[in-house]
Amino acid sequence: MSENLNNEVAEELSNESIKELADALKKVDISQENALDELEANSNEQVDNSTFKVAGTNLPEKTSVWTKIKNVLFYEIKVELTPYQQKVEDEINEFLHKEITWKSVKNFLFKEVPITYKGKRVF
Repeated sequence: MSENLNNEVAEELSNESIKELADALKKVDISQENALDELEANSNEQVDNSTFKVAGTNLPEKTSVWTKIKNVLFYEIKVELTPYQQKVEDEINEFLHKEITWKSVKNFLFKEVPITYKGKRVF
């Protein structure tokens, strides 16, 4: 008998607590709806007071010719070289960036060149 009484009390308490929780949630929903209504009313007043309305869109922007050219010209290229290729590239850079002086140009232009004909020196 005491077990039945305990079960009934537990059921009544759980039913009452569920009802109280449901009432509290309804009050929260009503207060949120009121707050949303107030925000909508304020935003409508602000839109009515403005001289123009900005329309938003989720459509993609049309790509202009200049943007296409810019995308082609400034496309990022990543090059990875093997160690041998890097060695060759370094040698080429060293040759191209050699310091050139007037003395080295003069020595190259005015060096003596042997002129031969059939293995015999002519001049």
